[in-house]
Amino acid sequence: MFAAWELGIYWQHRLLHRALWRVHAVHHSSSNLDWLSTYRMHPAEIMFYLAAMPLLLWVGFSIQCFVWISSFRLFHNSFAHADLPWKLGPLRYVIVSPVFHRWHHETSSDALAKNFASAFCVYDLLFGGYHLPADWMPGSFGIPDAVPAGFIRQVAYPFLPPPGTAVPSAI
Repeated sequence: MFAAWELGIYWQHRLLHRALWRVHAVHHSSSNLDWLSTYRMHPAEIMFYLAAMPLLLWVGFSIQCFVWISSFRLFHNSFAHADLPWKLGPLRYVIVSPVFHRWHHETSSDALAKNFASAFCVYDLLFGGYHLPADWMPGSFGIPDAVPAGFIRQVAYPFLPPPGTAVPSAI
């Protein structure tokens, strides 16, 4: 069940990067990546992830399963965002490590559209997104988008026109 849930989250995450980037950009906008970055999410992104839960219940997941998996995910997502130089040795092809996930937040062009997995990086191996250079560590985080500071401004950000976009005048 956990592997199936993670596969769904993997594809939700990829969709956030494609169709819902301005919502997900709030999470990626921090130039200081640490475990607290885990919780820097737009409310619409949280609702997007929660929208899959009724489907999972319908196919047979129990409430107890949600509690256990959610507890693990809270811990592991904080671990994956931690500022730790850990790659996890041979497990680096199975479990998302802090360095693996830091590459997902890296600003260099080599790292763009890489490492979408939340817990099992095997999904990135399967779908062509795996990126974990042996001799280079990620170190530049953030995004070129000008996501404003402050909670209220960040909540409004995805719904405002991008900078440089002409705003139609009222009729």
